[in-house]
Amino acid sequence: MAKYWVANNPNSEITNAQSQILKDIAAGSSTSAEIDIACNPSDGIEDVTATNAITAAESGKTFFLNSATEFVSTLPAPAAGLNYTFIVKAAPSGANYTVVTNGGADIMIGMVTCATADDLGQADANADVITFVGGQSVVGDWVRVVSDGTSWYFSGACFVAEGITSGTT
Repeated sequence: MAKYWVANNPNSEITNAQSQILKDIAAGSSTSAEIDIACNPSDGIEDVTATNAITAAESGKTFFLNSATEFVSTLPAPAAGLNYTFIVKAAPSGANYTVVTNGGADIMIGMVTCATADDLGQADANADVITFVGGQSVVGDWVRVVSDGTSWYFSGACFVAEGITSGTT
């Protein structure tokens, strides 16, 4: 392990691979939140237990959906490079976890694959909501969204048929 001077701490130790990540970040136009996540990966994880209005500053974050009552996560307006991952930590039962666009715009494009033989998954070209379906979605089901500045592109996987759906409200 190489030693590098980091954050005013001469005793900081990071690997050569980690120093390359920092070099790559510094060469771009990264936000302070992205740099924090790269330097401390635990900053990129959030256990979500209630309605969540996501900000652009949280780009790169993984949200663990973890509630007995389920809730809505609202994406910020699209901006190139914004990306988020949603993972079911507590399976929804009586209601759904939903991920919705800011303002209800029909700008989600993508698909979710399913592990069951009788369901090939869900695809959509103009959605405004992704739903982790109560009673269907299970722990470990996930969706990732990435913006090109105009739309949100999504991909994901579920274990049970129709565990994750997309559509318009």
